[in-house]
Amino acid sequence: MTRSVTDFAPIADPADLAKALAWQVRNAKDALPDDLKPVAPLLDGYRNTLGLSFDFDDEKGDRFFRSSLIQTAFCSLFAAWILWNRTEDAEPFDLEMAQEHLRIPFLEQLFHDIRHPH
Repeated sequence: MTRSVTDFAPIADPADLAKALAWQVRNAKDALPDDLKPVAPLLDGYRNTLGLSFDFDDEKGDRFFRSSLIQTAFCSLFAAWILWNRTEDAEPFDLEMAQEHLRIPFLEQLFHDIRHPH
């Protein structure tokens, strides 16, 4: 119900944008699989990119990874959209555009994995 009411509503206030994004972030986090072993290379890349020395095997590490991963994806997509918007490109924005505007190897791999899950 919330999604159908808000998907096409104009966003006039930054607080409304923050609420909409927070709702989507929570849903995306809840949609992550319980077993993160299939994304072990992504875990390693995330750990290396952030310079983390701990494992994600315990509950605290798992929670940190899930929250950080989703926030990274959403913030990166938002940043890519802003950069795309400044180009005044006539093509609609899509996930491929995000990768073109954010030339950070970890993010390129993250967006590739989002587009091509296994």
